[in-house]
Amino acid sequence: MPLNDRQKVLLHRFNRLIGTIIFGFLLTVFAIEFNFMFLFGTTPDPETINNPDLNLASEIWSADSVVIGKFYLQNRSPVTYEEVNPWLYKALISTEDIRFFEHFGIDVKSTFAVIYYTLKGDRRGGSTITQQLAKNMFNTRDKSNLGLLNAVPLSRTVVYKLKEWITSLRLEARYEKDEILVMYLNTVDFGSNAFGIKVAAKTYFDSTPDSLSIEEAATLVGLLKAPSYYNPVRYPDHARQRRNVVIQQMVKYKRLTPQQGDSLRALPLITKFSFETHDEGLATYFRNFIMIELRDWAIENGYNLFTDGLHIHTTIHSRMQYHAEMATKEKMKQYQQAFAQHWGKNNPWINENGLEILDYPEQAIQKLPIFLRLVDQFGGNSDSVSYHLNRPKKMTVFTYEGLKDTTLSTLDSLLYYKKFLHSGLVAIDPYDGSIRAWVGGTDYRFFKYDHVMQAKRQSGSTFKPIVYTAAIEQGLAPCDTRMDTMLTMKISSDFWTPKNATNSYSNARYTLRQAMARSINTITVRLTQEVGPAKVAEMAKKLGIESDLVEVYSIGLGSNEVSLLELASTYAPLINGGYRVKPRYLNRIEDKDGNVLESFPVKKVQVISEETSFLMTEMLKGGVEESGGTARGLYAFDLFRGNQVGGKTGTTSNYSDGWFVAVTPQLVAASWVGGEEPVIRFRGSQGEGARTALPIVGEFLQDSYLDSKTGLVRQAFKRPNITITKPYNCQLETFLADSSAKQNVRQLEQSIQKILEGLRNKRIQ
Repeated sequence: MPLNDRQKVLLHRFNRLIGTIIFGFLLTVFAIEFNFMFLFGTTPDPETINNPDLNLASEIWSADSVVIGKFYLQNRSPVTYEEVNPWLYKALISTEDIRFFEHFGIDVKSTFAVIYYTLKGDRRGGSTITQQLAKNMFNTRDKSNLGLLNAVPLSRTVVYKLKEWITSLRLEARYEKDEILVMYLNTVDFGSNAFGIKVAAKTYFDSTPDSLSIEEAATLVGLLKAPSYYNPVRYPDHARQRRNVVIQQMVKYKRLTPQQGDSLRALPLITKFSFETHDEGLATYFRNFIMIELRDWAIENGYNLFTDGLHIHTTIHSRMQYHAEMATKEKMKQYQQAFAQHWGKNNPWINENGLEILDYPEQAIQKLPIFLRLVDQFGGNSDSVSYHLNRPKKMTVFTYEGLKDTTLSTLDSLLYYKKFLHSGLVAIDPYDGSIRAWVGGTDYRFFKYDHVMQAKRQSGSTFKPIVYTAAIEQGLAPCDTRMDTMLTMKISSDFWTPKNATNSYSNARYTLRQAMARSINTITVRLTQEVGPAKVAEMAKKLGIESDLVEVYSIGLGSNEVSLLELASTYAPLINGGYRVKPRYLNRIEDKDGNVLESFPVKKVQVISEETSFLMTEMLKGGVEESGGTARGLYAFDLFRGNQVGGKTGTTSNYSDGWFVAVTPQLVAASWVGGEEPVIRFRGSQGEGARTALPIVGEFLQDSYLDSKTGLVRQAFKRPNITITKPYNCQLETFLADSSAKQNVRQLEQSIQKILEGLRNKRIQ
C-alpha cells in the first residue's frame, strides 16, 4: 500500500533522526578516540591493548625454587588459563556474564535491560566480563584518564561507558575468550590487598587457583561484587550468603545439579587467611636488603621493582632460612627471659663500673626522629615536648608470647624496647659465596635494624683466626708453641697488660692450635707483636674485612668494629683452599616472561696459600677437638656423625657482645647476640659468645643437617692435593718430641719384635 504524504514526511524525519543518532554516535566515538579538545581523556590504543601494563608484583625466589616474598604496589601474580580450576570459570560466568561466549564484548540485550530498569528507578549492573576487564586493566574511570567533560555528571557516565565499549571491542578483537577470562581473574581486586586469583587463593585459603574447591571458588567470585562487605574473614555471614547466591546461579544455569547445590550451600565457610605484607614472611631482613640493593639497578636498567613483575632469583635456601629463623627465635626467647630475671627491676644500661647510667633515657629519646619533630613543632619549648613524650596512647607491642595491645607513652615505649636483646645470623657457602640464610633480628615488624649488614660491633676473639692466619703465612705452624705468661707493653706513654678471660695466666706452653682453641689472649698478642699489627690488618682486608681497622696491638682481640656478614666471609678462605669469595645474594634477574636480564657470577681470588688454608681448617677444628676448646659446646648438638666441624667464639669487654662462627665442609655460619647498644648487657659470663651465639648456630646447623631438603651432606673437610710441609698433628708431635716418650716407643717396638719372632719360631716348629 503506498504511503501518503504525511507518512512519507514522518518516515523521512525518522530516517533523518536515525541517521543523526548514528552520525552523532560515530562522531562521539571519533572524538573520544582522539580526545577532541581534551574533552574526553585518554583511551587505550591498539598498542596498549596488545601490551597492557598490569602493575605486576616482582617475585623473590629462593635457590630451591620457593617464592619467599614480593615487591609490589598491588599484590598481583599472574597465572595461565590452565592453572585455574574450571569451576572458577563456571562460577564467574554464571554470576557475572552468562552470555559471555555469545557476545562480542558488549551484551546488547543486557544493555537495553539495564536502561529499562534504570528508567524504572532500579539500578542494575550490565557490564560484561570484557567491559569489567577494560575498566580494571586500563582504569577507564580514574581521574587521570578523564577529560574536561568529567565535570559534567551525566556526560561523565556516558563518556566512560563509551570508552569501556570501545576498549572491550578491541579486547575481543585481540584476544580469545579464554584469554579474556584469565586476564580478568589476574587483574581483579579481591580485597585484603589481594589482586588476581593467585594471590586471592593464597590469601583466603592458603591454596592455589588449580586446587580451589567449588565452594571456595564460589566464595572468591562472590567477593567481586563488594570485596569489603563480602570479605570472608571480616564478615563471614555476608560472605557465606553471597557464596550461596553464586552456587544458586550455577544451579540455575545447569553448571551444578540441584542436589550438588543443596550440599554445597549447607557447607560451613572455612578460610585459612594469610595476609601478605612486606614486613612478614620468610627472610624479611634479607628482602629489605635486596630491595635497597636493587633500586639503583632497576633505575639504571629501566625497570620498576614494584610494577614490572620481575623474577629475582636469590641464593637463599628456604629450608635453611626457616631453620635459621626458628633457631634464633627459640634461643632468643630463652635469653630474653634470662636477661629479664638477671636485671629484675633494675635497668640494664650500665657503665664500665657496672653502675646504671641515670641519664640514659634522656640521651636515647633525643636520638629519635619524633623528638626532633616535637622540638621543631614547639620551638624548643621543653614542657610541651615533655608532655607529648610522656602522654599515654594505645599501641601494639612485641612480646615473645605474641603481639600485645597496651597503653604506653613514647618514652615508656622506648625504654620497653631498649630492654630487649638482639641477634643476627648469617650462613654462607664458602666455595661460591652464596648466602644461604640471613636473619637480621628478632622480628622485622618491630626491629628494623639489620644485625647482619647494618650493625657493626667489636668482634672479640672471633678476630683471632686472622692473627693466626697471618702468623702461619709468615712461616709458623699449628704445632709451634708459645708461653701464656703476663705480658706488658709500652704504647706511647702508657703501659698495657692484656688479660685472659680467666683474669689469670697459666705460665704454661701451648701449641698455636691449643692457644687458639682455648682463646688465650696473651699468645694472640705475642703473635701480633711478631707479625706486626699492620700485617694483621692487611691479612684481615685480604680475607674479607672491609671496615676501617685501627692497627694496634689489641687488633687480634677484636677491638675494631665489623659487621656479621664481613666477619663470616673472612672464614671462607680458611676452609676453601685460600680463596676470598665475595658474598653473593643473587643468582639472576628475569623479566616477567622469564628472559634473563642479568646474571651474577661467582667472584673469587686466592689470598692465602692452599697449605695455610688447610692448616687453618685444622686450627678451627681445634676449637671443638682440643681440651678446653671454647667451641666444645657444639657437642650438645647432633653435628658430628660423619661430619667435621670447627668454630671460634668471641666475647667483647664487659660481655657486651657474644659472637660465634662455625665452619663445616659446606657452610660458614656466624651469629651475634647483644643489646641495642654496648651499654645494654649482662653483667657476667651469661653474655659470653659460647652461651649466647654458639647455641643459635648449633641449633641452626643441627636442624639444617637433619633436614634432607637442605641438600647438606655430612662429610670431612677436603684435603688439598699438595704436600703439607708444616706439622699439624700436634698431639703426635708433642709425644714424639718428649725423650721419655721416645724411650717408651723404643721399648714398645722391641716388645712387638720379640712377640713376632716368637710367633715365627712357633710356626717353624
